[in-house]
Amino acid sequence: MTINVVYSCDDNYLEHFCVSLYSLLEAESSCVKCHLLFSGSPSSDKLVKVLGEFGNMISVYFPEESDFENAKTDSNIPVAAYFRLLLADYFGDIDRVVYLDCDTVITRSIEELFKLDMRGNVIAAVADPGVGESVKNKLGVSAYFNSGVMLVDIKRFGLYKSEMFNFLMQHERITFHDQCVLNYVLRDSWLALPDFWNYMSNNFKSGGSTLFDFAVLHYNSIYGKPWELNCTHPLKCMYLYVRSRTIFSGEPLRRGRLVVSLRNRYKWIDSILKLIRGYDK
Repeated sequence: MTINVVYSCDDNYLEHFCVSLYSLLEAESSCVKCHLLFSGSPSSDKLVKVLGEFGNMISVYFPEESDFENAKTDSNIPVAAYFRLLLADYFGDIDRVVYLDCDTVITRSIEELFKLDMRGNVIAAVADPGVGESVKNKLGVSAYFNSGVMLVDIKRFGLYKSEMFNFLMQHERITFHDQCVLNYVLRDSWLALPDFWNYMSNNFKSGGSTLFDFAVLHYNSIYGKPWELNCTHPLKCMYLYVRSRTIFSGEPLRRGRLVVSLRNRYKWIDSILKLIRGYDK
C-alpha cells in the first residue's frame, strides 16, 4: 500500500517541509509518496537541495498563483496556503490523500488514518480547540475544523471546487483564510477525528496531555513557531531534534516576532489578540 501525502508551501517554508517529511518517513513503515504544491521557482536553491535529499520520493507541482490574486493573504498566510483547494485538480487519479501542513512533526504511523472509513464524508479532520464562537457564527457553522491535517476523498472534494472559489472572495466572512473557506463549504461533509491526529498548540493551553499521546504534533498559532528564538512551545525540542538530523541542521533559529514575545509575556495582550482574531480565551 502507498500512502499519498500532500504538502503546500513557498520557499520560506521549505526547511520546515523538509523537517515534517523527514519525521513522517522515520515514523512510517508503509510506502509514502509525497506531493508538494510549491509557490516559487523550479530552480529555487532550497527546492533543488530538498529534492536532492529525497530524490524521486517527492513530486513537485507549480499551481497558477493568479487563481488566488484576489484572495485574502497576509505576512503569515501566503498564497501557497490556498493551494489545498486545488487537490482535485492535481490528484484526480488518486482516491484519497492525507494533507499535512509544514509546521507539523509526525511521531507515529499515519496508515490507520489513511485507511479510515470516512462514512461518505469529503474530509476527515480534527476540531480546532482555539477557534471562538464569533468565527463560527460568522460562517454559520456549529463546529470548526483545523485544515492542517486532513484526510481527503479526492473525487468528492472536486465536486465543491466552484463553491469554494465563489466563497473565497467573501473576505468579510473569512477570518482564517483558506481554512474558513473549507469550513463553510464542507460544513456538513466532514468527519470529526480525535485530537490524536492533529495535536495543536491550544491543546496544551487547555490542559491536554503532553505525554506524546498524538501521531501528529502541529505547531500552530499561540506559542510562536519552533524555529523562532522566542517560541515557548512546550515541545519545541521535538522540532529541533528532527531538524538536527536534516540537511537544514546548521540553519540558525530565526529572530522571533515581536507579537509573540508580547503575548507570551503579557497575558492581557494575548487575551486581546485572541479576541480580535476570533480565538477562544
